[in-house]
Amino acid sequence: MSLSNRARLLGAKYGDELSALIKGALAIVIPSVWQENMPLAMLESLALGKIVIASRMGGLGEMIKDGDNGFLFKSGDSDELAQKINSATFRNEFIKNVEKRAKESLGGLNFKNHQEKIIELYKKILDLENFGTLT
Repeated sequence: MSLSNRARLLGAKYGDELSALIKGALAIVIPSVWQENMPLAMLESLALGKIVIASRMGGLGEMIKDGDNGFLFKSGDSDELAQKINSATFRNEFIKNVEKRAKESLGGLNFKNHQEKIIELYKKILDLENFGTLT
């Protein structure tokens, strides 16, 4: 079966329709060509235990670990993207473990932890007037 028979381009989706599509998908592709920070599509997909196949752009590569909780490919490399999609669509023990780690990868990610890290960073920045350095 060719890749074109297994991949669908759906355009923008929202709410319940989006959640149902993510739940029914084998994997979610985020083929960004610009620097992403932390797209909601990635977070929603990981929260539902779905494999994210993302381009190595910006924060995507910090959150997705190739072959661990998802797959990464070089932005614009359609051959590598097709290879990663093929890998994610085979149902085997390795892929089941990737899906499990996808959901687990959001473990410490929540508003309270994020807020604490931002406050800690601001404190370090304010301390720079003492000629300290960020570590």
